[in-house]
Amino acid sequence: MLSAFLNAQTFVMQPLPEAHVKAGIQYLRPDYTADADQTIRMSAFSGSYDVYLGTPMLRGLNAVVSMPVIVKASDGESVASGIGNFYLGLSTRPDSLANNYSVFSWGLYLPTTTGKRPVEFMGVFANFYEPQKALIDVLTLHGNFLYFKKQRQGIYWGFEIGPQVFIPVRSDGGSTNFLGHYGIAAGYRFTHFAVGGEILGLANVTDSFNSFGERFDHSVAIGAQLAECPIRLALFYQAVISDQNTELAQDILNGITALRLEVIWR
Repeated sequence: MLSAFLNAQTFVMQPLPEAHVKAGIQYLRPDYTADADQTIRMSAFSGSYDVYLGTPMLRGLNAVVSMPVIVKASDGESVASGIGNFYLGLSTRPDSLANNYSVFSWGLYLPTTTGKRPVEFMGVFANFYEPQKALIDVLTLHGNFLYFKKQRQGIYWGFEIGPQVFIPVRSDGGSTNFLGHYGIAAGYRFTHFAVGGEILGLANVTDSFNSFGERFDHSVAIGAQLAECPIRLALFYQAVISDQNTELAQDILNGITALRLEVIWR
């Protein structure tokens, strides 16, 4: 039965839980502007490699673990490689035959980032929607609710929303910050592949800003993916629409190119 392989997946939003073991790697490469590229050194394989594994458990739950591996990161002053913050979480697993998914996820990002500032710099710019994967000396509590309407063929759509709490683990690390994230996904599923896009946002609840609108970051992702097989490939591009410091984002980053490969064991 291929029902578990028929799902059109999300790109940047939380992945749909499977009724089978799923392993994957997602490569995120920042596309820096010409001015920034003169000082930020990138090798052919520079980028953030997010390795993850999801496996079914009893009582309709899936265990999820992930670890970003950041290669040849540069902040314009030094170069380093290292790992990001290890994630350990759980998600509910709906009936794989259903057309409507409602998924609750929660977990911890442990403060395991190494390589210091260059690794944090590239990790955050490679994944604007999930900065907690690369922040240094921060423990993150993360929760998410995902609703997704899937189709064997035709239009699919969904949304997600949830909180994350950034807790410094050093006495000089500043105060605890509370953020909210949200996203909307839509696309079209053909027989063997799907195309779609996502609009993504972050809301900074605790910090002070000159205006209410400065609390929000937004980005958009568009892409395509193969489906209906136990090996899935996706390619997408993410661009920043607005940022708390829009001039900084525009000066440094054009966007993010991403490639994802997933393997599912029945």
